[in-house]
Amino acid sequence: MGTYATITSILNDYPALPQTNTTARYTETTQILSTSIDYAEADINSALGRRYSVPFTNVPPKIKKIAIDLAAYYCFRSRYMRDSHNVSDWVKELKIEVDKELELIRKSDID
Repeated sequence: MGTYATITSILNDYPALPQTNTTARYTETTQILSTSIDYAEADINSALGRRYSVPFTNVPPKIKKIAIDLAAYYCFRSRYMRDSHNVSDWVKELKIEVDKELELIRKSDID
């Protein structure tokens, strides 16, 4: 399970992600989100590993937000963007913005 983001934090920030009371759908959603959190945290650690000691033990709020946004991106991408009919510009922009923030942190332009 994630260190920087949790399933609950992602669902709170992105209520458009599938949420349900049925066991099968809940299990499917949590599996997708768990995998997405792993991808997001690996990307963050890879991007910032030369400047910081990662994984972070005391996770800065900015890193938490980046992890939530990046995990949501991976979830939306895997769930809804499998074909060209479901492509969303704001989901693509989410990834671009996260990448920009990580680059600024890596270059010490922001902390």
